Parts: sequence; structure tokens; C-alpha cells
Amino acid sequence: MADVKRKAEYSVVYGEFQERVVSLGFATVQDFIVAIEAQGIIKPSRTQRRKVKIRYRDPDNTKDTWTGRGKQPNWLQAHIANGFLSIPTTLNPARFFKLKIWN
Repeated sequence: MADVKRKAEYSVVYGEFQERVVSLGFATVQDFIVAIEAQGIIKPSRTQRRKVKIRYRDPDNTKDTWTGRGKQPNWLQAHIANGFLSIPTTLNPARFFKLKIWN
């Protein structure tokens, strides 16, 4: 019963808000939100992601690319299976650290 009453209150407030937004000259509430985000009044709802460089490109179809993140695409798995390209599965620690080998 309380949820129904609260929902009715929310719809009344939202209706008033919509009327106010239209009176300010915006077509929709979304247009209003975009405008106040652009002015820095509120934080954008979507965070900007940093663009990742492409590391692998399919030589057969240059539109197929992979950044090295996430699951390997099918075209890359096929090239690896055919021996066209090898990606190391284990890292050699000596490559990253200066190790002194004792005899």
C-alpha cells in the first residue's frame, strides 16, 4: 500500500518537473540533463573510457582488429591454430627481471 502511494507521489513530482523543464525551453528532460552536464552543474552520467591501441590486425581482413583485452576473436584463434601467429602463453621471468643464475 505504501509503495503505491509513494509511486503516485513520484509521478506527481515528475510531472511538475517535466512542466518546469518545458517552460525553460527544453523539449525533453533528457535535453535538460545534457545541457546541465555540458555546463558542469552535474557530473556526466557516462564516464569516458580511455581508448586502447590496436595490437593485432587480421591480414586477411584489415577491419578485424583486437586490442589484446578480453577473449581472443575467432579469426585470431584460427591464425594461431594454423601456426600463422604465436602468442606466448607463459612469460619468461628472466625477460622482466635481472636474475643472477648461480652455478
